[in-house]
Amino acid sequence: MTPTSPLCHPTMHPRISLSALSLIAVVILGGFSAIGQVSNGGGDMDLSTRPGTKGKPTTVHIYCVLTDIRDIVDVHQSVEASIGFFLSWNDPRLAHSGDGSIHRLLSTIWDPGIVVLNGNEMEVEDDRRVEVRPDGTVILEQFLRDSFFQTFDLRPFPFDRQELEIQFLSIGHVPDDLVIVPHPDWPSRVSPTFSVQDWKITGWRTETGIYRLAEDAPGRSTFKLIVEAERGRPYFIFKVILPMILIMGMSWLVYWIHPSKVDAQIGVGATSMLTLIAFRFTVDRLLPEISYMTRLDLFILFSMVLVFANLTESVATAHLYSSGREGIAIRIDAYGRWLYLVVLTAVIFFTLMI
Repeated sequence: MTPTSPLCHPTMHPRISLSALSLIAVVILGGFSAIGQVSNGGGDMDLSTRPGTKGKPTTVHIYCVLTDIRDIVDVHQSVEASIGFFLSWNDPRLAHSGDGSIHRLLSTIWDPGIVVLNGNEMEVEDDRRVEVRPDGTVILEQFLRDSFFQTFDLRPFPFDRQELEIQFLSIGHVPDDLVIVPHPDWPSRVSPTFSVQDWKITGWRTETGIYRLAEDAPGRSTFKLIVEAERGRPYFIFKVILPMILIMGMSWLVYWIHPSKVDAQIGVGATSMLTLIAFRFTVDRLLPEISYMTRLDLFILFSMVLVFANLTESVATAHLYSSGREGIAIRIDAYGRWLYLVVLTAVIFFTLMI
């Protein structure tokens, strides 16, 4: 009898079938895995690294829309505003064959790490999504409603103009690795009207450059949206300056009171001085603690000096009258009336108009 071949033995058929099925399953699963890697834009590639070639910076385009300025807070030197900004860059590793855009978690790909330098600490969501177009263009959208810190020059206050900045900065990337530039197709825009009432927006512009924390520190690519604003004048003219001029006019009345009525003269002068001090405290609450004098500070200071001079003149003429030199006291009052007006006019002109 011819011996039976082991491969043809009936008891071996199930083992051969299981091996073949296992091999087929491995091939099929491997094929699906390869297809998944291709459709996933690189699969096992490290997508968290910066795209592009070494030695050439990645270009990140930015497009901003300033939708509202709610308030400009002098005492905090800040601007409360709402702004939307869009970032786009190209990552060839994310190119796909779909007809339209797909969405991915930002945490799964490279993040340019662009933040607002002069804003409060942003609450960044971990599940932010980006739009990825078929050619690998990535678009990140974000909307901020925040307070943006400023450095105001308040010397001309209350007739000042300020440049309000919102500055974007790349964290962790030097200019050789990443540059921020305005979007070539989507220019930044500013709303024609804002909620803030006592300011007038006179213009705006964008700037790009390099920012350094110190002279020897590495630079970072930056983008600025700068809004030019002019403070409204009617509020301070009618509610601060004109009432103070009326107080100075009240102080001028001491020259028209006879030197014999020293109590009335000193009463008018003291009332004027106390009212000016009250205005001084009111203005101080509007501004931050600064080391220089504003225009309004100088006006109040010289006004107080004039009122103090009036009080001194009242005491001097009262002393002359009581010592029997009434004629000299009356002549001093007569000259003082016009001299006071000349000095007050000079104070207004040199502190508020030049």
